Amino acid sequence: MHREMRRSRVRAIYVLVCVLVCVFVALGATRQSAAQSVYPEKFWETATGPERSKWDAEKLTQARKYSESIGSAAVMIVQGGKVIDEWGAVDKKLVCYSMRKSLLSALYGIAVEQGKINPQSTLEQLNIDD
Repeated sequence: MHREMRRSRVRAIYVLVCVLVCVFVALGATRQSAAQSVYPEKFWETATGPERSKWDAEKLTQARKYSESIGSAAVMIVQGGKVIDEWGAVDKKLVCYSMRKSLLSALYGIAVEQGKINPQSTLEQLNIDD
């Protein structure tokens, strides 16, 4: 039973990360410069006006429906330190382990798709000598 619950949680977290990646890619979220970013305090600021209007409302609705259909516990879309949209139990702590690999894989995939990283490059070509 414990193993099934763990697998279910891992799957839900993986799917959540995938949903977030899909939302960012599908909506063509624009990157803001560090000067425009807001570092969140105890409460996160909600994006309004032009920041919010850059996001397609219909696609956000589709992302919400999809995430609910797969049983995601919570989704929070943040751009430049401001909340674009959120749903589910975003105020509750979610016990999850080993998220780093999933998140980094998703971010790596985005960079590959944008042509910023060539997955055929060697470590030597990338000047990585770890």
